[in-house]
Amino acid sequence: MISAGTNDPDEKDILVLLPGMDGTGVLFAPLLGELDPRISPWVVPYPADEPLSYDELLPLVRRALPSGEPFFLLAESFSGPLAIKLASEAPGNLRALVLVSTFIKNPLPWLPSCARLAAVTPVFHAARHFILLKALLSGYGSPGLNALLRSAHGDVEARVMAKRAREILAVDVGRELKSVRAPIYFIGGESDRVVPSKNLREITAVRPDIVVKKIPGPHLVLQVNPARAALEIGRILSREKTFPPSAPS
Repeated sequence: MISAGTNDPDEKDILVLLPGMDGTGVLFAPLLGELDPRISPWVVPYPADEPLSYDELLPLVRRALPSGEPFFLLAESFSGPLAIKLASEAPGNLRALVLVSTFIKNPLPWLPSCARLAAVTPVFHAARHFILLKALLSGYGSPGLNALLRSAHGDVEARVMAKRAREILAVDVGRELKSVRAPIYFIGGESDRVVPSKNLREITAVRPDIVVKKIPGPHLVLQVNPARAALEIGRILSREKTFPPSAPS
């Protein structure tokens, strides 16, 4: 279930990466190409044919974490609540939590709770084409990114995507975020229209100690601006070298 860097983890900073809504990890490719070679990336993909809830994904990811070595945990978009749940368990070898373009509760509050009823399989058959069109119209579509999006979403069953959408609309991990003892960072795109800025305000209201870095780019900031994102991630890892980590002040 986990793909790891081939380098000796004792000599590298282990960065565990939890993917966005597609769950494949394919969309991390641009970022992985820009990471400092002293970072060993471990990408944790999710099943493409099993419609699992956040609570059902939790043990899967927990088993994929390094058992003894210190590590950093980065979660993009959909995986933010999942990473917060994991970090709230206070694993002793977690150095820092990095949240990317994510949320702690329904990121679209203008949608009524009954909208979950619309997150059904047929909708997500059509959504594959909408995602590519939206990327193009939003100004960040490119042949390379569109190919990545097609690859990421092509093998994921529509019923799986529908389940994940329902989970997003129902989630609330504010209590878990408050209990995280490791240092917490947030990286987001300055022009993110998918996860509005109110979501970051909700996060900082719970954890005013969080370190926030906005960089040029849309919601898919790791894909559109991977060099800048990798630079910020490298700075975080360098800053949190001490082990075991201390609680945020």
